[in-house]
Amino acid sequence: KRISYIIFLYFFFTNNLFSFPKEIVINLNPKNFGNYQKNIVRAQIEKSENIKNKYKKWIDGSIIEYNGTKKRIKLRITGDWKDHLNTNTRQNIHFWSSLYVKVVDDNFDGVTRFKLLLPKTRFGVEHIFWNNLMNYYGYNTLKMRLIKVTLNNISYQAIIEEVPRKEFLERNLIREVPIIEFDER
Repeated sequence: KRISYIIFLYFFFTNNLFSFPKEIVINLNPKNFGNYQKNIVRAQIEKSENIKNKYKKWIDGSIIEYNGTKKRIKLRITGDWKDHLNTNTRQNIHFWSSLYVKVVDDNFDGVTRFKLLLPKTRFGVEHIFWNNLMNYYGYNTLKMRLIKVTLNNISYQAIIEEVPRKEFLERNLIREVPIIEFDER
């Protein structure tokens, strides 16, 4: 077990050293934050097992980079199943979810779209380990890292993962080819 832990740390630190910051701060104005919270609660109490598209509305916000600059973003709830929704304790009730983020102004660390996924939806750090292992063996993989997210003073851990788009191909020196995705519902 000790050897596998050492191998994990090696892949984790060598491949994720320069990908994405360790912390991300997202601010929403009070109206948009309230709408975001309402969408999570409504999606959670819905009788279906998956999150319906009517709860995945785009919301305007801003992201503060590690150097203090602010960038405009649009975000929405992402994920097909309700494991992408989460809540805090009863004393301090806050709701958060996996997020799909589009940077409007420019880019964030070289990507214009990324997802903030709750670790339980991707088997925690195991997903990052396999991603880094594939990267180590020469396969092109998405940038990802376990980070601390602060969304209007609600802090939680998430996996930040770039969305496979044009930037992914350009970073890996691949000519324009189709990127195929599928719906797992």
